[in-house]
Order: sequence, then C-alpha cells, then structure tokens
Amino acid sequence: MSSIVFGREAVVTPAILAAGGKPAPGRGPRTRSDISIGCPPQHGKPCRGYGRFATGACCGIGKRDTITQVGGRPVQPAWEPAVNARPSQRPLHRPLRSVALLIGICAASVSALAAPPEQLGPTDIQRSIDRARDYLLKQQKPDGTWEAMRSSNKSAGATALVMLALANSGVPATEPPMQRALAWMRTQQPDETYSVALQTMILAMLAPETDRAILERNVEWLERAQVKQGPATGSWSYKQNEGRGIGDNSNSQFALLGLHEAARAGVPVSQDTWIRGQQYWVSCVNPDGSWGYTIGHAAGSGSMTCAGIASVWITSEHVGTPDARAARDVVSCCGGGASPKVLEKGLDWLGRRFTVAQNPGT
Repeated sequence: MSSIVFGREAVVTPAILAAGGKPAPGRGPRTRSDISIGCPPQHGKPCRGYGRFATGACCGIGKRDTITQVGGRPVQPAWEPAVNARPSQRPLHRPLRSVALLIGICAASVSALAAPPEQLGPTDIQRSIDRARDYLLKQQKPDGTWEAMRSSNKSAGATALVMLALANSGVPATEPPMQRALAWMRTQQPDETYSVALQTMILAMLAPETDRAILERNVEWLERAQVKQGPATGSWSYKQNEGRGIGDNSNSQFALLGLHEAARAGVPVSQDTWIRGQQYWVSCVNPDGSWGYTIGHAAGSGSMTCAGIASVWITSEHVGTPDARAARDVVSCCGGGASPKVLEKGLDWLGRRFTVAQNPGT
C-alpha cells in the first residue's frame, strides 16, 4: 500500500487538504489503497489503516504533522510559504488543521473513487476556492461585517467564521476587507459560546499580541461557562449558566477550539478546564466509537464524531505528556489522559461511513 507521508511543522488549510495538497504532475490516486497516512518518520514504522483511510493510530490525528506524499509522489503544498509567516499571515492552527486533516483524507478517499483524476485537478479545486472567496468578499457589509445565516442580525460568530475562511483561502490580514472586519470584531463582546470561541480563534490567528486583552477576557468567559456539575460536567452550552446544566457537543467543540488557540497564543488556560473537557468527551462516546449531539449515547453522526475526535486530540495536547513515546515495537499515544483506542474507534466509525453527499447518521 502506498501512503501519504507526514512531514513536520507544516501549515495546512481545509481546502488544500480536501484537494490532497498540490500533487506533482502525474496520475492522481484512484483507489482507496492509494490514499493512506503514515506516522512521522521518527516513529520508525507505519501505522495501521482504518476503514477507507489509514491514520497514525499511535498518535491520534498527528502532532504538528501533515501530508508530504500522495500515492508515493511528492506533494508540493500551496501553503508552503506560510510555514514561517508572521502571526497575522498564518493559516489554520493545529486543532483546526487536525479537523481539516480528518475531513480532507476522507474527502480525498471518496473523491478518488467518484471521479477520475483527469476530471478534477488542483487547478479546478483552486478555481472553486477562488470563486467561494470572491463570493464571500462581495457579501461583506460596509461596516466590515457579514450577516448570520437566515438572520439580519450582525453576528460576531458569523463574521469571525467568514474571516477564518478568507484568511485560510489566502486573503492577507492587511487587505481592506479584513482590516474592516478586524476593526469591527475588536468592538464586540459576544455572550454566546459559538461567537466567543470564533472571535478567539480569529484574533489569535491574526493579531494575538495586539488583542491579548480580548483573548484573556474570552478565556475567562469560556472557563466560567463550562459545566462543572452533573452528568455533563466538562461540556458547554450556548450561554453561561453558572456552571450548571447540560451542554451539547457542538458548543463544546467550539469552546475547546477557541481555548486551544488562545493557549497557543500564550494565554493561560486552567488545567482543570482541559481535564474536565477530556473526561466529558470520553464519557459520552458511543460504544461503536461515534459521538452524538449530547451525552447519553445519542445516535452518532459524522459531524459530531469529527468533533469528538478533534476534542479528544485537543485536550490531549494539554493533559499529560505531549509527545509520543516509543518502547520496543510499540508507540504510545501522543498526549495524555485519553486512551488512543477512543480515537481509533472514532476514526474507524467515520472512515467506514464517510460520504461527500451526506453527513453520516443524519
């Protein structure tokens, strides 16, 4: 089996991953066996495969790793110049890269079966990205905002989400549309988990030094909003409820994404917050490896299983030892706290059910 080989310290965007990077000229992967992932070279041996794709089972989704080969051919990522970029120019950080990696590999495996490579190449994909970017830019309001879907209300969350998409499609933070959006974003004090987390993500990505005070405020808000008692301890809901109530897995994944980006920017996050978060996600995984929308073994879905895998991986970055450890022929999981089996079963469930046409389980 040929493999997608991990490199180190690369920066990944969802669009590029969905395209499988920018392969060198030649025939693209056509079968499932052409698309797999190997562990980083220092792990010393390939990882096992699961379902429609293989993954670094020893280390979950990978730690600062990305694709460098597809089907045995070198990949020349379009995002390569961003590796040493200034904070205001950096594409997606690791937690988002991890989600993108998972989705991208699934999409690549299915796309390889659905259409011959000659019908869809990097140029076609980049053209689609450019059209989507241009569409979003045209939707911006004069004050720098974007409206939330199906609503005329201006939303810090919606605006931050569009900014993330634009930044990761290659729009520099110095461009006027981004500057207008950034100026507006700095005036906002959102009070819902989605919006607080998304504001944190975009400011940590574009201007972590300038906006440190906002990042600290948002970390405090998210930590206070985490449920701290009852069966859903460690989760988040839409609002702050004095640490009580039952959260959901959608809000919870966004909260962890925001906290992780803030932590990467140097803002302290309580170890208790990470521990509660990881214990929550491990406690609500279904026996088959999937996650549903809420605790209580709700029916698994593709979107929530992606959220569960990413959340366990994110919290493992902050709980216990961060690096993989090798002993004889066994590589222990990167990160701490959660068993790698949780990630393995989740990836297996998703790999067997993923389709580009429908969110599995919905």
